[in-house]
Amino acid sequence: MNLEKFTLKAQEAIIRAVELAHQHKHQAFAPEHILYALFEDKKSVSCRVFGKLGLNVDEFRQNIDTHLKSLPKVFGGTTQAYASQATADVLKQAKDKANQLGDEYISSEVLLYRLAEQKDSLFFNYLAKRGIAPEDVSRVVKEIRGSHKADSQSAENTYQALEKFGRDLTEIAKKGKLDPVIGRDNEIRRLMQVLSRRTKNNPV
Repeated sequence: MNLEKFTLKAQEAIIRAVELAHQHKHQAFAPEHILYALFEDKKSVSCRVFGKLGLNVDEFRQNIDTHLKSLPKVFGGTTQAYASQATADVLKQAKDKANQLGDEYISSEVLLYRLAEQKDSLFFNYLAKRGIAPEDVSRVVKEIRGSHKADSQSAENTYQALEKFGRDLTEIAKKGKLDPVIGRDNEIRRLMQVLSRRTKNNPV
């Protein structure tokens, strides 16, 4: 497996999956090891996908943890865990999907989508019980990616940068969570005047 074909976030998830398999004394690292790794960083694309789908990351990670603890353990060996057949299939499918998208690298969100497609898997069944199909995961992934492609190893850092580093005040106002502005009529009028100009319309 050539990790250089993966983005840094995807590489981290795979390396972490191998570590998890070793910690749990599992002979092979399974798709569930990768899933657990993808959701460790609360700011990851995978966690953002879950948020947009209205799913609870902590609950899902608990489910994976319970599953991992139930897998057979191997004692006495020091050999590094290898990829299970299911994992090998996911990685191959992720590569095919990346090619379809015109990506140069296999990203973490493409891994997530392919993991969601594995029928009868823990992830597939978890989503199905909540009325979510793999297509829904794909839709949210596309929404987060926008027009970006995984054309660098740090591709995930470019997705929805404004959403990551700023607050959508318009959205907050729509929800009625923005404090009213009192006694600033002149400032508000001036702000609207500046924003309405064709040129030099930066209120800052």
